[in-house]
Amino acid sequence: MLEQTILQHWRADNHYQQVFAALEQGQNPIISGLADSAKAAWVAAEFLKHNRPMVILTATMEAAQLWQQNLSACLPEEQVLFFPRLALMPFQIYAHNPELSSRRIRALSALSRGEHVIVVAWAGASARALVPKRLFAAAHVALRVGAQFELEELAAKLASMGYTREKMVDTPGAFSVRGGIVDIYPLTEKMPVRLEFFDTEIENMRYFDARTQRSQDAVADAGIWLAPAREAVWNQEILAA
Repeated sequence: MLEQTILQHWRADNHYQQVFAALEQGQNPIISGLADSAKAAWVAAEFLKHNRPMVILTATMEAAQLWQQNLSACLPEEQVLFFPRLALMPFQIYAHNPELSSRRIRALSALSRGEHVIVVAWAGASARALVPKRLFAAAHVALRVGAQFELEELAAKLASMGYTREKMVDTPGAFSVRGGIVDIYPLTEKMPVRLEFFDTEIENMRYFDARTQRSQDAVADAGIWLAPAREAVWNQEILAA
């Protein structure tokens, strides 16, 4: 793959190794003179040396979008996340936009869990105050076959995470409980998920088609780390702060 060959060349370059050594020593070297695509290749090479997240903050949205485009040419698409600004209506009221919310929550979820991703954001998208990292991470729920939940306790937990209880799940951020079946549409998944319970145990997990409501492929054995459906998650610790 051409991109991987370029990254290998970067990592073997003496100038790159000198800058990397400076970073490892806690210094802040200044890098200049690189074209936009070369900057992305350099950052991608640095990113691949460590199993930890990275954040790139730019002055403008256009610059952030260019970074995302160039990084996506060097790295798998799922490792490059864009953190958009929420849409503003008159009087500085934030409008609800499921797509923007999904992308922001996906990025925040990845960072809070220490996933190996690069999050690209611009200053305007990062100005809004966020819930502390550890509290946002604690608002996630691990869903996997064999996990135990009381149905109504799970429903209450989902509601506290910002999910809306509906009769039928066909939009992101909704969930339903019907007998021993719980349907959830995570903001971070492309399809909704159906949990089939035997008493209090998850016996089966499958994706399903939101339009036809028919079950599809089984969820991977690792299950799903369910992220909140909103950024402002609340619990007693936050309210007491």
